[in-house]
Amino acid sequence: MSNYKSVLCVGAALNDLLLQESDEYVASLNKEKGGMTLSEKQDLVDALEKTTKKADSAPGGSACNTAVGLARLGGNVSFLGKRGNDQPGEEIESQLSAWGVKPTLFK
Repeated sequence: MSNYKSVLCVGAALNDLLLQESDEYVASLNKEKGGMTLSEKQDLVDALEKTTKKADSAPGGSACNTAVGLARLGGNVSFLGKRGNDQPGEEIESQLSAWGVKPTLFK
């Protein structure tokens, strides 16, 4: 019997926007530092209008993050989910592949 294991992660392929900002900036948005905060579209617009930094993006969501983490540890990992038929969706799929995750994403 082989010790070789494969993992399939199933979930939402989300696109996280990352900003490296000061504590004062975070406070100006009336958001708590750390953790995750569900936000409305206007919250995102406000945050991007207030920043002077360039936003980076990365695949996100708990199942997606788990898949990336396991792949970085050397695991044989696939991700099954759905993505938008747009540029951010293409970026998510491309980044997952680059990080060693085999994506199967429905559009």
